Amino acid sequence: MFEEFSRHYRDWRRRFRRIDLADLSPSTRRVLTIGRFQYLTAFVFVPVLIAILILVSNTVDALSFLLFPPLAAAAYELFANPGKPSSTAEGMVVGMTGGALSGWAAVTLDRALFGPPPAGTFEVSVTAAVMCVLITGVVLWLFDVDLAPSFAVALLVLLLDIPPEAYVLSVFLASSLIAGVFLVWHRRIYERRATHLYAATDGSGNVLLPLRRAGTRAVTRLAAQISAGHRSSKLLLLEPAGTESAATDGDAATSVSRLERVAEDVEPEVETISADGPSPRDGGEAATARRRAHERNCDLVVVPYETADGGLSPFVRRLFDGDVDVIAARISGPPERWDRVLVVVRRAGRIAHAMVEYARRLAGTNGRVSICTCIETESERRSAERTCAILAEAFAGPFETRVANESIETFLASNAPKYDLVCIGASTDRSRASRFLSAPTFRRVEDLDCDLAIVHRG
Repeated sequence: MFEEFSRHYRDWRRRFRRIDLADLSPSTRRVLTIGRFQYLTAFVFVPVLIAILILVSNTVDALSFLLFPPLAAAAYELFANPGKPSSTAEGMVVGMTGGALSGWAAVTLDRALFGPPPAGTFEVSVTAAVMCVLITGVVLWLFDVDLAPSFAVALLVLLLDIPPEAYVLSVFLASSLIAGVFLVWHRRIYERRATHLYAATDGSGNVLLPLRRAGTRAVTRLAAQISAGHRSSKLLLLEPAGTESAATDGDAATSVSRLERVAEDVEPEVETISADGPSPRDGGEAATARRRAHERNCDLVVVPYETADGGLSPFVRRLFDGDVDVIAARISGPPERWDRVLVVVRRAGRIAHAMVEYARRLAGTNGRVSICTCIETESERRSAERTCAILAEAFAGPFETRVANESIETFLASNAPKYDLVCIGASTDRSRASRFLSAPTFRRVEDLDCDLAIVHRG
């Protein structure tokens, strides 16, 4: 009974941890994409921050409501564009406080040159307004800050009938509050956005390798290297129920101990588990692999790339129809380390994040991961560059990003040999009609002379 409860608990925990965009409606999924994530959070955090500041201003006479429009604009720009070099907490405080100081300096200088305005009149000095803009521009340039609302904060000094020093202090405190909340949001939410949005694996789940008739030795090495990418991940070797399918390719040994020795170079923790006699009624070996992956907390199943009758083998195809991440690996040479990995993406979606995550674990801390996308016209370049940047920013470690104005087949033919491994999506996020009209990329580059990893996101 306890074992049954534990199994259900592990299954529930795994399903809960993997809740992501696939469980949402199409309209909600469109909102919660990586490109719109920052805008959505901006709509949540900015009104709350402004509401807090207004509550304070209602109790402090020296804090005018006119200050909040530029503060709201600056806060929205900060949260909505966190990837911009100018969107920093320091830039927020320096830019807004610098604008207030510039306005104070402009008013002081104007009155020293031309005297105070006539009493009882409401006129804005043209000279003071011009100096506000000029001094603010110089301050922003000196501190390398790109924050347009700073000019509004500077010009408000000409309108507000409060002591300038109180105004500057108010701007400093308000902008510091916004900057502090932004820092917490950036570290706790934005930097983990891949996990929040796409349930990207955190590396703590195990890697399952079903032992197959062909390609096991090289693919075992690949699975072991992925597993070694996280200290809490373990490589599980799924031994077939029948001895016939336990044989490996070529001169590889037929025992599990031989496969464990293949993985020793990367030193993951290895464990062997047995299948429970796959039945054709429940999908055979693929169903057994999925079930054991759920039971043993596996985030990923790694298998050799297999074909049959001009398409994917039934085993691989059924795995691609499941809810567990799958890598079908085609290794053309002897097992080696995959330190240079090229990830080919179409957009910053679920499959792209999974590919980048597994590529990062393969390459390790000393390897190199390149993210590439291909475009048809130069007008698409800026959007493509942003796609690559969004993917790179979501993970730790150095990345190279590339945008090629050519077909994916042409690009890979000339560039793939420079890398140890190329990661391509399995196109399982596309409809059957779409895949019928346009074959998946991995089918169009089957003659590619390099190691290939085809990634399915469960």
